[in-house]
Amino acid sequence: MMQGSGTDQSLTEYLSEYLDREIKNFGVGGITSEAVAILQGGRPFDVRVENYQIPAKGKAILTNLGIDPINKQTPSQRKGEIDGIDGTLKRIYVNEPPYKTIYYEFVREKNGSPKTVKDTCVFQFEDAFENRANPVIIWTGRNDSWKGEEIYKTRDNIQSMLNYLSPKDGKKKVLVLSVCNGASKHEARGSESYNEIMALNQLLKESFGKYYIDIRSYLVNNAMNDLGLEPTDEDLKEIDADCIPKSLRSDAVHLNDNGNKAAAKYLAKIIEERSY
Repeated sequence: MMQGSGTDQSLTEYLSEYLDREIKNFGVGGITSEAVAILQGGRPFDVRVENYQIPAKGKAILTNLGIDPINKQTPSQRKGEIDGIDGTLKRIYVNEPPYKTIYYEFVREKNGSPKTVKDTCVFQFEDAFENRANPVIIWTGRNDSWKGEEIYKTRDNIQSMLNYLSPKDGKKKVLVLSVCNGASKHEARGSESYNEIMALNQLLKESFGKYYIDIRSYLVNNAMNDLGLEPTDEDLKEIDADCIPKSLRSDAVHLNDNGNKAAAKYLAKIIEERSY
């Protein structure tokens, strides 16, 4: 939804135009809120270094001790540091579905003395560290499980992202967006998936208060009118089912250019009103 799927421009590209500001898009398709939190810095990326030593030069082999935050939809190489040593992390994977990770490599940026490390190390992503003072839009949870108590894991992962932020003035500038339900065929009002998503969104609203933005409801009820689009019969059917109208979607779930444009306009107005 954030990265952009089946569109000419992503939401962040439209947002950059409306605000006339640089917007960095760190969206990655197909990953859970835990993986998002790892890439953002809120959750640690725990690894084990082969032989517990980073060599003086060349690469160290790493074993991931948790979930994989990197997939086929995002670059396999990331800059960062382990135990104070700067370098590049590279994901080595099977290049066919499901693109399973084999291991990770870490190549230090500068040669130096060999360093013995602990049994568990944390790879700190450079992007996470460099952007923790910036305003942020968090849109995650669609790829999580929504069954029962599972929604609290999504809430906790988002909370870890908020905790990681460290703005210079101490005032966090955050928008936490609601999770969108898909087309009426599977996620119409009253369906099991719909009820689970609504329960998750209610939890996010209660947990994050002023930071929470119900982008889902806006896209369902107001976006078509704000764009000056006349709804089709299919759009009206979707809206009646409390789903995002087909004219704003590229498939059953993801937004098309009109959807991204409408969402960006809505968020730009909120960002300007809040002086983010």
